Amino acid sequence: MAISGKEAIKKLEKQYKRQNDYIKNNYDRVSITLQRGTKERIKSLAGQSVNAYINALVVADLDRMEALEAAENQGFEDDTPECFR
Repeated sequence: MAISGKEAIKKLEKQYKRQNDYIKNNYDRVSITLQRGTKERIKSLAGQSVNAYINALVVADLDRMEALEAAENQGFEDDTPECFR
């Protein structure tokens, strides 16, 4: 038995609502503005989506900062160049 157009629309709206609720409860949304052409540069040079590239950079930098903080708490010196802090 096929569903009507109205039923299909309601089913699709419910699916979108579930998906949006899941995203709202499990992810943080961040909006950035980049110079024109930056998206294409990232896609061509990094070989991945802009979202994947930014996620990888953010996670790598947070991991680096956490390791640095842990090292400082153990009495080690920070030898990271100033421009990378």
